[in-house]
Amino acid sequence: ETRRKEGIVKLKPHEEPLRSEILSGKFTILNVRDPTGASIALFTARLHHPHKSVQHVVLQALFYLLDRAVD
Repeated sequence: ETRRKEGIVKLKPHEEPLRSEILSGKFTILNVRDPTGASIALFTARLHHPHKSVQHVVLQALFYLLDRAVD
């Protein structure tokens, strides 16, 4: 639902600006899972600068990294 609403259907992680957002270090997907088996994602707020980021691209990066975590 959120993907469709936000237009996050086909991600291109090797193209800008998504590439830079992924490499920014804002999001970290841990190599461990919680007790129920869910992936754990961390958001480092001090690396997020809202005036320099486009919300759509931040969401794309989050979805891309979460997709990679469940692969």
